[in-house]
Amino acid sequence: QPDLAKVLLYHVVSGKVMSTDLSDGLKAPTLNGSELTFDLKNGVMVNSSQVIAADIESQNGVVHVIDTVLVPENFVYQAVSQDTAVPKTGVSDLTNPLFISIILLVGAIALKKKILN
Repeated sequence: QPDLAKVLLYHVVSGKVMSTDLSDGLKAPTLNGSELTFDLKNGVMVNSSQVIAADIESQNGVVHVIDTVLVPENFVYQAVSQDTAVPKTGVSDLTNPLFISIILLVGAIALKKKILN
């Protein structure tokens, strides 16, 4: 699952970055080696995603919730047949951007912990 790891690590920057630390046009390196760009003209945007909740402190960093999943530029989507079975999750709406962002963030934090330990 190296592609999933790349996407997860694209959501994580090193250190503790609060919203007050951001500036318009700031570029921040991610743990996957790419950069995120911040735009503060109309709220806080990271690449093309809107920050909808900021500065949520957690045990190992700060969480900023975004409204869409960030996808690295070099990410390659895999074609899936319409006949492919989708595993049952018990969650009714996996297309909700907030839900997807939170799941990715939790996964990214867990992956970062695993890498650093």
